[in-house]
Amino acid sequence: MSRSPSIFRGVMSVGTVTALVGSLGLTAVGGSAALAAPGCSVRYSVVNQWTGGFQGTVAVTNTGDAWSTWTLTFRFADGQTVTQGWNGRWSQSASTVTVANESWNGNVATGASVAPGFIGSWNGANNAPTGFAVNGVTCGGQTTTTTTRTTPTTTTTTTTRTTPTTTTSTTTRTTPTTTTSGLADITVDPGTRYQTVDGFGAALPIWPGSASGMLTTSEVRTMVGMGDNELGLSILRTMLSHDSNTWSYAVANLKEAESYGSNVKFLASPWTAPAAWKTNNSLT
Repeated sequence: MSRSPSIFRGVMSVGTVTALVGSLGLTAVGGSAALAAPGCSVRYSVVNQWTGGFQGTVAVTNTGDAWSTWTLTFRFADGQTVTQGWNGRWSQSASTVTVANESWNGNVATGASVAPGFIGSWNGANNAPTGFAVNGVTCGGQTTTTTTRTTPTTTTTTTTRTTPTTTTSTTTRTTPTTTTSGLADITVDPGTRYQTVDGFGAALPIWPGSASGMLTTSEVRTMVGMGDNELGLSILRTMLSHDSNTWSYAVANLKEAESYGSNVKFLASPWTAPAAWKTNNSLT
């Protein structure tokens, strides 16, 4: 059988089933395969137990001379069956279970231990086995069994579904009123080189030289509008091209901004050709 245990189903925590068998020193019987001074003690434990199955361990301590090989035998009292095991080669005939050493754990020094383990099945009762012996020599003493059975708890969870409430929100757009006072939005002082405009603004296209270069009505309204997802800019800056034929495109954008925004101010800057263009006379 395999050396390591497989993961088993439905493991429940249980108390340890312990079989303590006292040390016994015996003199070999003539013709026996046992060594001159054999002896052993056994600790039998049920590590886990669940409905119809359990995991057990048989810890065997050598209390006599060293073993070069070992064979453990014991008898189940309630019809239990070993289904798989490790740390030894397991076999079963009726109620008698035999475990022989593997190639790697046959040598057991005096005072050392081996611990074969197994998965078993049971029905009705699962009392500890009896008649433990190593190499044909009985490990004497009394076996004490303590088993605690844990009954699984079933938890019922009730889920209450809440129907979501739909809230309808109505947004009313108020068209801002433009008041004309007759005064210019921006006062220019010819004696000052730099002018200051108070507000929060942005530039329209640098060169709206055609209808395709203009901002759309939606874009203009997004810039100056005061509603949801609108920027509410108070200043728009545009460029006056050297070509007066293109002015109408910028003016159309500005008019849309003025009709839709709230007291929007405009800053119109004359276009000046770059110095390199002037040098080669490509534009005046």
